[in-house]
Amino acid sequence: MQTKTISLEQKLQNWKNPVEMMREAQTGPYVFPIAGEFSNWRDEQESWQKTAALFHLSKHMTDVYFSGPDLMKLLSRLAVNSFSNFGPNKAKQIVCCNEDGYVIGDAILFGLGPELGRLSCRHGRV
Repeated sequence: MQTKTISLEQKLQNWKNPVEMMREAQTGPYVFPIAGEFSNWRDEQESWQKTAALFHLSKHMTDVYFSGPDLMKLLSRLAVNSFSNFGPNKAKQIVCCNEDGYVIGDAILFGLGPELGRLSCRHGRV
């Protein structure tokens, strides 16, 4: 049996709005390839503030390195969050939106040097 392929535009035309289409998607939520090692979300959030967090990202994340004299300028143009306190030996969440303010995606950004950064995100997001 041959499956009919339609374009994203054709699929969008079948729905009132794209949010409704995404909410009704049959694929379900993304399942990480490793099991969670915390009791619940609230406990994990609290541990970030009161203790230290040790993350092993290599099983389910991809690393992309950026370098150059305009690194901070590039990051500031791509992201909606501020980089005024970001630099070497710091990490933060980077959030990117389109021109209409809709979130494109987020990732973890590590400052490795004055002109060197590493972005860790889910496979296929870069």
